[in-house]
Amino acid sequence: MRQPLPFILLTLVLLLPAAAIAAPTVTIQLKPLKPRTVRTTSETLVMDMSLDMSVDGQHAGSFQAKRTETTRTEELVELDKPEHRRVQVEYVESRQVEWSKSPDGEGTNEDIEQVEGKVYLVDWTPKTGVQVEYVDGSAPPLLEATAVAEDFEDLDEAHSRIAKLLAGRKLVVGEKVEVSVDGVAELLGTDEEFVIDEFGITLDRKQRIGGKPCAVFVADVVLSRREPGMELIVEVAGEFVIRINDGQTLSYSFHGPMTSSGDASEPGGPKMMLTGGGTLDAKATASYSK
Repeated sequence: MRQPLPFILLTLVLLLPAAAIAAPTVTIQLKPLKPRTVRTTSETLVMDMSLDMSVDGQHAGSFQAKRTETTRTEELVELDKPEHRRVQVEYVESRQVEWSKSPDGEGTNEDIEQVEGKVYLVDWTPKTGVQVEYVDGSAPPLLEATAVAEDFEDLDEAHSRIAKLLAGRKLVVGEKVEVSVDGVAELLGTDEEFVIDEFGITLDRKQRIGGKPCAVFVADVVLSRREPGMELIVEVAGEFVIRINDGQTLSYSFHGPMTSSGDASEPGGPKMMLTGGGTLDAKATASYSK
């Protein structure tokens, strides 16, 4: 009697030794970009948060803030000398909008940061550090230049923190990647006010993107910040993509809720409670000319 094809395939799989059906592995290498490579990046971070206040159980007001911290496009030109890096960056949008409502009335305030709509050249060398100027060569005001320089304080780094953290390790598709507590703190850049409650990275799959072999990871993070009478919890999940052969990051995308609650009552005063929630969205993409 002739067996159906699915039955035959299943039998063969069961008979194969474990090594023959082992999950694929990935080892990320760190290599510098080729001279004159142009990297074009688009990055956005949006926080949308609302807060309600009640006094002795009665609603007393609402507050909402939406902040687009940076929406920017940048081009990194790897010059002929590896110790010289240059970025041209355009801040498409950088602003914060606040809305409030109370028994006294409603109000809206929009704060547009001074970098919005402007284009800068950012240079780095070991001798000068980060230098910022307009594309015509003129110097921006000090506060403006400082804000841009802070965005590019790691311009001397050839690879992202996450790529350096994962490089050189034999990673197995489908398995969670072990990362030390210190490594997580350095990766996220958190300060002492935030506590890392949960953190996980899993190598989800290998995938060819733009003709290059890439590793696609999924991750989830839970952070909390607790102050006297107030608590903020941030939970985000998403994925990021790293090229395997040179360690360059291609994209990341994270989304998740933020929740806040606390007791703002003064001694001897009315019971004043604050509750709130919102979302955090962070995403970026990068493309390379070589």
